[in-house]
Amino acid sequence: MQRQRRQIFAFAGAALMGLSGALAQAQAPMPYQSYRNASDAAQGQRLAVEVLGGPRRARNFPIFYKTGRWYVGGQEGQPYRLQLRNQTGGRLLVVVSVDGLNVLSGEAARAQQSGYIVNAYDTVTVEGWRKSLDEVAQFVFTGSADAYAERTGQGGNVGLLGFAVFEEYQPPAIAYEDHPRARMESRAGGPAAMPAPSAPPLGTGHGERIDSPVYRAEFQRTSARPVEVLRLQYASLIELEQRGIAQRPGGVRPHAAPPDAFPGDRDFVPDPPRRR
Repeated sequence: MQRQRRQIFAFAGAALMGLSGALAQAQAPMPYQSYRNASDAAQGQRLAVEVLGGPRRARNFPIFYKTGRWYVGGQEGQPYRLQLRNQTGGRLLVVVSVDGLNVLSGEAARAQQSGYIVNAYDTVTVEGWRKSLDEVAQFVFTGSADAYAERTGQGGNVGLLGFAVFEEYQPPAIAYEDHPRARMESRAGGPAAMPAPSAPPLGTGHGERIDSPVYRAEFQRTSARPVEVLRLQYASLIELEQRGIAQRPGGVRPHAAPPDAFPGDRDFVPDPPRRR
């Protein structure tokens, strides 16, 4: 059956996603318990987003909320994955932007571009920059100068994750409900661009290639504009602590001095205070 030419995309299917979720849950302790205000996910009305570690890192990267903004505490050199969770009873299309670039095409992100389809009350994991219908290059936290966007001359938005959410107008012409892979859809055009954040020290690099099979499917949007947009700024945990966003128990001062193994250097033992 012929598909529309400009429609693209795919995902890991429900069976595969279910297995991955079970393994992660069995291995992972509660993430980042040392931060009293950390959470596992950025929550919207329709979409929730988690930032997962790479295949060998079970715990999530911590997410913080302050003054109307979401933040992610990253770590340079660590790969990461984006888990999209549909919190509605209908399918959603999510256009994903990393550092201002569409993760499927590498172009400057616009809301009307390609996206991942997430079934009702289901999850889809976006593991990296898509290289083909079978592979991605892993997302990896790196120095901002080594970010993929900077290296390809498309810097200016490094340090921001964006998720433009669309609801489905009607069932797609071709249904793949039993297919073992997830779905994606692509549509060109659209005026809306992801906004530029302030430049943090971390960026997202172009990591090693891994298997991540997807396939193309159709999706008709209810409107030209997204019904919801989530934005997550990421930076190192040290920076987020200094800015007062990541808070440890007891309220560590933003610019507290680092611990010292020998804080009281002196030559001899002093006398104790006199008794009163």
